[in-house]
Amino acid sequence: MAGTASPGVGGGGGIDLQSDPAVATPVLARGVTAARTAGQLDTISQSLAMASIAATMADDRASARRLLDEALVVADGVNDLGTTLMTHQARALNGLLDRDLDAVRSAASQGARLSREAGDLYSLDMMLMNQGLAPRPYGQPRSRPGLRAPDYHGGRV
Repeated sequence: MAGTASPGVGGGGGIDLQSDPAVATPVLARGVTAARTAGQLDTISQSLAMASIAATMADDRASARRLLDEALVVADGVNDLGTTLMTHQARALNGLLDRDLDAVRSAASQGARLSREAGDLYSLDMMLMNQGLAPRPYGQPRSRPGLRAPDYHGGRV
């Protein structure tokens, strides 16, 4: 069902952004307000990052940039893997929709490294998908052979 709460992002109740970002936006705004009231910096940053993705999907690039910038500022004061990965995910997805492939590659590679180090295979898979969605400029040769699934997971499938 569009815009319904569901288990997900960061182990908390996520919003189904793919179905209806217009529904997600006010819910995420309420989440930011509640997190601010409670002083939960990790939740503030994650909610802002998700709101940035929703704004990008709704083609509101100015709000998306503002929300992501704020999420990054808040995340800078938080030592939390979930928060860091959420900001990388927002940077990567926003970069994909904005066709900023350098931003996608940077965010996805940083997120993949952190996910791999933490053994977080779900986040690793998401970051690797982001990397795969960022095509090379036309005509640019591959710098190395393609990776197989065991390569992604350090030889584990």
